[in-house]
Amino acid sequence: MKKLRVIIIRYPQGFKLQITEQTHRSTEFGEGKPSYYFCASNGINLKSVDHPALVNDTRTLYVRGKETGQDNMLFASGDSTYVPLRDIPLLCRVLDAVAEYNKHFKDK
Repeated sequence: MKKLRVIIIRYPQGFKLQITEQTHRSTEFGEGKPSYYFCASNGINLKSVDHPALVNDTRTLYVRGKETGQDNMLFASGDSTYVPLRDIPLLCRVLDAVAEYNKHFKDK
């Protein structure tokens, strides 16, 4: 069973994300061997490469990967300090993608 948990923290300036639980990383994150990614049906990509990050342009949530020193960091999108309020729909899609990942790998 593979599991991923992401929380979204609200600040007056916007939002930050944090990976609070992740059972598999890097080449064991996705399906098949090796596979470091999962593409949700809503177009959001979940990838385990280096460290957590949200890239709005490519609709990709990077989760924990090779760089373990940044596993518990709070992060936003790109070089921004916070995910802006206007990106709430993106955050909802990210949470939907994480839920789909967990459902997909529930019994695997």
